[in-house]
Amino acid sequence: DFVDGDADPMDLNGHGTHVAGIIGAAGNSRARVIGVCWKARIMAVRVADALGLATTAHLLQGIDFALAQRAEVLYIGVGAVGPFDRALSEAIDAAAAADAVVTAGAGNGDRDRIGDDNDASGNAFYPCNYGHRNLICVAALDRNDRLASFSNWGATSVDVGAPGTDISSTWAGRRGRITDAFDDRRAPGKTARGRWGYSRLVLTSGEVSDYVPGLVNPADFPRGRYANNADERIYRTFDLRGKDAAILSFYTQFALQPGDYFNIAWSRRGGDPFADGVLLDGIGGASTDGAIVGPLAFDISPCIGPACSVGFQLLTDASGTDQGVAVIGFTIDTLELDRSSYHTLNGTSLAAAHVAGLAAMLRAYEPRLKAADVVTAIKEVNGGVEEVVEPLRDRIIGRVAAEAVH
Repeated sequence: DFVDGDADPMDLNGHGTHVAGIIGAAGNSRARVIGVCWKARIMAVRVADALGLATTAHLLQGIDFALAQRAEVLYIGVGAVGPFDRALSEAIDAAAAADAVVTAGAGNGDRDRIGDDNDASGNAFYPCNYGHRNLICVAALDRNDRLASFSNWGATSVDVGAPGTDISSTWAGRRGRITDAFDDRRAPGKTARGRWGYSRLVLTSGEVSDYVPGLVNPADFPRGRYANNADERIYRTFDLRGKDAAILSFYTQFALQPGDYFNIAWSRRGGDPFADGVLLDGIGGASTDGAIVGPLAFDISPCIGPACSVGFQLLTDASGTDQGVAVIGFTIDTLELDRSSYHTLNGTSLAAAHVAGLAAMLRAYEPRLKAADVVTAIKEVNGGVEEVVEPLRDRIIGRVAAEAVH
């Protein structure tokens, strides 16, 4: 576990458990899913936190560790749009030198869930776009074997497609959700000072308007103005006992003057998190004032316990006022680990997991295959696995027989 720096790589996000099930969930069992390669041995190497975010440093540590343990297939479940990262490229080169196959997803489009062309300028998605000989970049296909609407593609950067929509697989545990916009009618027990209020905001997209509840300051946001020289706080305590992971998320709309801040904090001891807690973030006046920002997401798993307080603060100076801030869609998503949960997801990372399972199956079927042979077999559309594997198998069997004679 290179996130927490210990020997327990337990998945606190769910994604890693999901793809592990795709690759190697046991067959002939009472489980609800079966992996591509039943007998694959899974080496759990944790490089992503409960939010599913990974640093390059943790990813490099994970690859080095897996290669040191002689892993034959590396599945990389994270990726991002450029820039080129030489250190990660060299790590995949090291995997090639160690005769390891690497699979990675082509990426999921961010623009209204429509995929992008990875070959286009500025769209390079790594690690897929490195193009190493041992790397297979995988797009997501739907149940009709067509490119999924969200999947990235690329004539030169993307190699193959595999199932990536409505994929049911193993999950790390039971998911729960706390939805609480600090509305006194539904969530008593909040503590507030200043001009915090609860309102129904009108959000308009094109010609469609919707009324969305939100925590606001001032109470007449966005028509009014917040106070100068203010330190106005609101917080509430949540019982998170028995949870193994907790993620705080919300959207925010704000209009703040330079020098004024909207802060978010938590405390495991309950009470005012700004007096005795952890500051998660501070948002100051910026050019994005007035826009909807988010979702903002924070891992508050260290706050798990019977009295986890979460709060917001509007901190202002004397230079001027503006519309203020709104918190929309407040949620705390929780995870309770178990051995019996399943979940359905979409994504190119799931497609890459199918290909990782196939690579493991090929190497199990013929252990003497080199990584380059496996990659060639999978990438070859015409002929493919059979044309590559069978001649190699016959040649290897012949060589073994000759060695036995001598």
